[in-house]
Amino acid sequence: MKAPDQPLPQPPLVPAGADPGSAQEKFEKLARDYGLAAQENRFAEAEQIALEMLLAAGEEAARNPPPEAPLWEKVSALENSGDWAGVEAVRRELVALAEAGGRAGIIAKARQDLSELLLFLGRPGEAWEEARGATAAGRPAGLEILDVMLLLNEAACALEMGQTQAALDTVEEAMGLLQEQPLTSLLRARALNQRARCRLAQGRLSDAATDLAASEQLLAGKGACEFAAGVQATLAAWWEIRATLYGKQGAWAEALPAWQKAVEKRQLVASLPQVGSPRRFVPLARALQQCACAARRLGFEPEAETLAAEARAIAAQCPGRPPLKDSE
Repeated sequence: MKAPDQPLPQPPLVPAGADPGSAQEKFEKLARDYGLAAQENRFAEAEQIALEMLLAAGEEAARNPPPEAPLWEKVSALENSGDWAGVEAVRRELVALAEAGGRAGIIAKARQDLSELLLFLGRPGEAWEEARGATAAGRPAGLEILDVMLLLNEAACALEMGQTQAALDTVEEAMGLLQEQPLTSLLRARALNQRARCRLAQGRLSDAATDLAASEQLLAGKGACEFAAGVQATLAAWWEIRATLYGKQGAWAEALPAWQKAVEKRQLVASLPQVGSPRRFVPLARALQQCACAARRLGFEPEAETLAAEARAIAAQCPGRPPLKDSE
């Protein structure tokens, strides 16, 4: 069993003159404790330490907020009200602020956030352009993990544009940057999932199945980390791709329970307190919609209608978003 790759908050910044033991050293000790617990497969303890790290980072951010903090709060309020034009405007302000600061990693993250928003809003061409800009902006930072995350976002945009070969090439570039070690296993699983999506879009079902099998091995045992949103979202994606593969093979009796597992994972992610944006409801609504389609294929019409109604109700919890498509 491999160690969980729970996404962790960044260490808090200690102002000049502050006691380093009050924040930075505390955070670093928690990080060391987390790494040791993860390596020894003490998943419950690792999850508790990760929560302590999240709380410590939040407390320090409240005491010493970065200049972006008011804009982050504004984004949250606008998302909750469904003002997506307002969200986009503030995201562009954050990009400008990051560019003024000149730090490659911060610029890349700001542009990635804008790209993900544009993709969510159904504007994949603009999202792809912004994603490529984010990747270019991030390269000077020299951080392989950052490069991989940016490339995977770029691939998602390309795939949404129907540029399957470009998406596949981008994923494979990302995979070439990842070393095979426990702390990269979640990111490697995400990359394999993304490559499986590309291969499904190209009709290469056998190759997609091979990627899913490899991803499954990397994800084995990680489902126990229920607080880890990144882990659970990656597991949800795995089940969605598995279900899609079954559907393309005409194996609807297998596709339906796979979609049900995807729904369970999306429900878990949507329930996590650190996943605050109403956008969290959209992947859940899509999984329910696909579950309804699979149920309808098997002749379970009343159940399908119930699932579809639930999908619409959940999507409504994210006001102002583009409506669910029948194909979703």
